[in-house]
Amino acid sequence: MNITQVITLVIVAWLLGFLRRYQPWKSLLIFTSMSLYYWLQPSSPIRYVDFWLPTFVVILAWLTYAGMSSFRLATLRKNIGELGLVLLPTLAASLNRYLAICCITPTLPPSIDRVLIFLILAIFIITFITRVLPQKWHFPFIILILLIIFIFLKNPYLTLQLSKSWREFNHQPIQYSLPIDIQWLGISYIILRMAHILIDVRAKRQPLPDFQTYFLYLIFFPALIAGPIDLFPHFQKEVNAAPQTPPLRLEGFKRIILGAFKKFVLADSLAILALSQQNAIQITAPLYLWLALIFYSWRIYFDFSGYTDIAIGSALLIGIRLPENFSAPYFKTNLIQFWNSWHITLANWFRAYFFYPFVRKFQRNQSLPPWLLILIGQGITMILIGLWHGISLNYFLWGLWHGIGLFINNRWKEWAGSHAFPFLENRLTQFASWLITFTYVSLGWVWFLITDFGSARIVFNHLFGIGL
Repeated sequence: MNITQVITLVIVAWLLGFLRRYQPWKSLLIFTSMSLYYWLQPSSPIRYVDFWLPTFVVILAWLTYAGMSSFRLATLRKNIGELGLVLLPTLAASLNRYLAICCITPTLPPSIDRVLIFLILAIFIITFITRVLPQKWHFPFIILILLIIFIFLKNPYLTLQLSKSWREFNHQPIQYSLPIDIQWLGISYIILRMAHILIDVRAKRQPLPDFQTYFLYLIFFPALIAGPIDLFPHFQKEVNAAPQTPPLRLEGFKRIILGAFKKFVLADSLAILALSQQNAIQITAPLYLWLALIFYSWRIYFDFSGYTDIAIGSALLIGIRLPENFSAPYFKTNLIQFWNSWHITLANWFRAYFFYPFVRKFQRNQSLPPWLLILIGQGITMILIGLWHGISLNYFLWGLWHGIGLFINNRWKEWAGSHAFPFLENRLTQFASWLITFTYVSLGWVWFLITDFGSARIVFNHLFGIGL
């Protein structure tokens, strides 16, 4: 987001906060969030892509909701009116083809008759599925669809093929295809939210929500771009809470100012000096390369936590408190503490829905020794967190790097805990622990940043003065 978009979102959030006491407030928040989704969606050289991608979220939301309700027609009929309400921003955005107002959609949308035909056809297909798909296949079918979408969007090669196919369908030249032609705003977060509710409703940990609140949870505009990933019960409680108060509004403005300072002053200033794809190979002096890497570590923190502060602050203006996502991660003295304070909601999601179920399953069977279970569990969990950012070798290695680090940290903690070492608590040891942790995390950012394995290896060599 640029500063103009941030200011716009803050103003909209502030106005919505004042309107919260009125009856149709939730409907207005849905309409606003979806309209802003169309506005924030990056433009694409492929015709109509920047309109269809947000529209697909509505269809995916209805499909997942139908799956949660076991495709019961009575439940779907009961919520069809709420679906119609959710579709209003889509129809309003499609009217921009005739109004040609620059600020509604990034590019000209398709004609409204095409939009209506698509929506009717999509709803018909979902209804048809209710008739033919056995109930036991509802959950795996929807999870498979979400997984396929995620893989195609996160793997550069598959995204390129999708770009070519879409261009060919539109009768546009395919030789200009690029993976960045298809950038689906916020879909990584939306899919995790969908999966969270699907799993919890299926496990009967929470009741089936109404479609309106469910859809608002998916596309709530302050948390659309960079999270945090709230859990539905907490979000629903916040939505149904009393209207926001002046102290909450003041707290929101403070968080927004802090976040804007982090993002547009600190992060953008550090970008000039930080390690990047462009200068990674050019800097060969170890000292300067270490400095560039440290600057990158702080840049990515200020950038991401700045956006999070803006999101949390904007939500507070509306009267909704989102969960915290950072807690001074670079001041922790071990890697476990780091991952309890960095992208907290993402780490918690993968712990809750992969790591803990994985460990419980194998603990019951007693088929693996505890140390091996921890190694495999933490390794796969961190690799999945890496691949969530992008399905490529560098993100795989970044996840593996942290998985190995967490395992070593876990083994050391267990061993040291069974022995009395007073020196572990002194300040010098604590400082050394912090330095090792920060260095390990910073070195991991090399895998995160450099997409080419050969280039990443060269950077590591230069950092340690090898081959100079």
